[in-house]
Order: sequence, then C-alpha cells, then structure tokens
Amino acid sequence: MRVLYIALFSIFTLNCFAQNNFHFGYYINPSLNLYQRTHQPETAVTDNKERSSGQGLNILPGLSTGLWVGKAKTFALGVEAGVEYLPFSFNLQHFNGMGSVAFPLLLRGHIPIQKQHSSLISLDIAGGLQWNKSNLYLHNNSPLPFFISYTFELAAGIGAVSQKANQIRGTDLFFRFGFGADKSMSFQTGLRMHFWNALF
Repeated sequence: MRVLYIALFSIFTLNCFAQNNFHFGYYINPSLNLYQRTHQPETAVTDNKERSSGQGLNILPGLSTGLWVGKAKTFALGVEAGVEYLPFSFNLQHFNGMGSVAFPLLLRGHIPIQKQHSSLISLDIAGGLQWNKSNLYLHNNSPLPFFISYTFELAAGIGAVSQKANQIRGTDLFFRFGFGADKSMSFQTGLRMHFWNALF
C-alpha cells in the first residue's frame, strides 16, 4: 500500500510539472542578523549566570540556500540549510567566552498574501531544527557543546516576481524562535534578501 501511495504521488507530481502547474528551483538568501540570543541547557554549565549570550547588529551576513517547488506567484515550499556566525556574541553579566554559530535546517512555506502586477507582499512560515554553539573562543578552557533547538520562524516582506521566469526578488524581516532540552533557547531577528530561481 505504501508503494502505491508513493507511485500515485510521483505520477501526480510529474503530471503537474508536465502541465506547467509547478516549478522546481533553488534559492540563496543572505541575511543581516540584527539581534541574537541563546540560552545554554542547564546541564551544560555550573553557574546559571553563564547560560546566556547575545549580540546585536552582526557585521557578518548569514547565508541560507535551499530547493523549492511550487509557483512563485501563488505558493512555494522549500527545504533549506543555513549558517550564521556571530564573532562578538558574549554574556554581559558573566564573561566566559566569545563567539557563537548556528546551523538552521528548515522546511519553508513562501506565501504571497497581496499581489499587484509584479509586486507582492509575502509571508514565510518555517520550522525545523537548529544546531547552536556559544563560547567559540576565549572560554578559559571551558568550551560549551552544541545544543539543538526545535525552531519556528515567521517572516514578512516585500518583493517582485517574474511570472514568466518564476523568479522572486525581495526583502523580509524575520523572527526565529527555538526551544530545546533543559530550558535551552535560541532567538534571532534580522533582515533577509530573497533570490529564488526556477530551474524548470
């Protein structure tokens, strides 16, 4: 029965492509992190004051890339991987190291909610996992391990779409929340650019 479901889904998908109902492509999204904060799991530190670290206005851009399927002007579903490096993230109350890195792996839905000619206002909803690590250096021989957070992201932005080429160019403001084991937490907000392109 499972094989039958997979076969029917494959036939349906191929039929949609054949009728030009859906497109398949890739995207590259550079971002500017305006604020980031992480809370380590309670089991990773001995002093509760050492759990948090953060940074505002990161000078280094983040980057995510992925594959998408859908129609640029109606709905697109993508899967992506990204990286964010914040070299000056640290704890203001109790300095115990600097630098943090995050690796999000997300499933993303891109939904145009207001369209006029080639312009659009869009809403992105994404969810997945994010690997986080703080105190990359200057940690006084007490490095912290990676921890995983279950992540949800909400973003809204403006852009332009080429219906003929099924391309999207735009900018959005995003908020990403993550929660993990032992009261761990991650949060990022920032600006992101969209470069979505159809392969066929």
